Amino acid sequence: MLKFIHISIFVLLLPFTSANQIDEVTLKAVYIERFTRFIEWPYEIEEADFFRIQVVGSKEMADRFREVFQQLPIKNKNVLVFDGNSYDPHFGAHLIYVSDKYYLDQIIDASRGKPILIVAEGRGGAEAGGMINIYRKNQKLRFEINEQAIHESLLYVSYRLLQSAENIVNPMRTNK
Repeated sequence: MLKFIHISIFVLLLPFTSANQIDEVTLKAVYIERFTRFIEWPYEIEEADFFRIQVVGSKEMADRFREVFQQLPIKNKNVLVFDGNSYDPHFGAHLIYVSDKYYLDQIIDASRGKPILIVAEGRGGAEAGGMINIYRKNQKLRFEINEQAIHESLLYVSYRLLQSAENIVNPMRTNK
């Protein structure tokens, strides 16, 4: 399954580059779109006009996400990207991308119990409470999942995404 995700990501990235050079931010955006295919939100998302992403900590990343998501819908919806240095509950985010772990505790506290996927960036993001964490390992992007954090939200993650993760932090089941 992991190979399928990587192949699918590669195929999707081709239209975004003329010289077949893919920047890391674009790759992260495509990872996010792929993650959402394996996550179910409560019924409210079906009623939403847009899929809403809030990027916290990097205006540059938010700007690039806007470019990428103009061509890449999520859950068959156009994507709105909002940026800032704190969680804005009035935006109604379905996903919060945290590019700086400095903001992670505040976002986790403010969004606790809400159906919001929190994606962190860099080593230790899942241990710090991010639901999915994207990081570099051996010059490649990898991701890990904090299963407990997802379980405590109102989201459901497919076992396929769990199987594709490099690491599961705070697993809900133990293998015996």
